[in-house]
Formats: sequence, structure tokens, C-alpha cells
Amino acid sequence: MDSKPVKFLCVAVVASTLVQQMNACVTVNLHNESDHKLHVDWMAPGCAGVDLNPLLTLICSEHDVDGGTTQGYDFKMFTTQQSVAVTFKGFGNAEGLHVMLPYTYHHGHGYKKSKSLFGGTPGSCNRHYNIHITNDVLQAALDEAVSRGNN
Repeated sequence: MDSKPVKFLCVAVVASTLVQQMNACVTVNLHNESDHKLHVDWMAPGCAGVDLNPLLTLICSEHDVDGGTTQGYDFKMFTTQQSVAVTFKGFGNAEGLHVMLPYTYHHGHGYKKSKSLFGGTPGSCNRHYNIHITNDVLQAALDEAVSRGNN
């Protein structure tokens, strides 16, 4: 029996597996459990969008996420320093404010609220993470922004 077809089949299986991994390496879901619409940007330097604004070159995907809904994104292989930027309009006494909550990967803890948009990178593919945004999370962010005097 000729071993060429068997070798070709093995190479095809390995290539197919790598392509699947490259298409979806790390999934990050945003669960909007609040009563407010959120704008969410999934970001990483490996996405390399084309725009004159350097921040926009990092955006892999963006969505408006209504209260009570979930939206996710599958980061591709080789996208490092993955982050999720959640922005929303102020409400109540903070009307007129626009607030951003950056979430980044923290080894052993998943995606957590951060002070920066640059964080870690999960160590391997086939990982699934969830970020939960509640009314309390939004109110705390507004309170912090008001105390800093951000407009």
C-alpha cells in the first residue's frame, strides 16, 4: 500500500485542526445584566484594523449590547493583550457622562476590570470567559467617574 495518501490525510487533519484553532482561539462573552445599553469593543493588537486613529486599529469587533442580552467574540490565534472596553452613557445624576470600563485578562482569574486596556493573554486556545455587567457595576463606575470629576 502506498503511504502517500495516508501522509496526505494526516497533514490534512492537522491543517484542519490548526485552521479551526486560528479561527476561534479565546471566546469572551459580555453578559449585559443591566437595564442599560452598552457599547462593547473587543480589542487586541493582532487585529490590526486600518484607521487613522491608533485606538481604532486595535478593535477586532464592536457591538451595542442591550440590557438583558449577551454578545461574544472569538479572538483569533496570535491576538495578544486581548481586552474588552465597555462604554456607556451616564444616567441619573451622572447624565451627560460617557464612561469606559476596561476589562483585561488576569492569569488565573479570567477577564477582570482593569485600569488599562493592556493586559495579559490566555496561555492557550479553547478558552471561554465571561464578563457580567450589572446595574451595580455601572453605578459604581459612575460614582467613581463623578468623584474624579470626569466629563
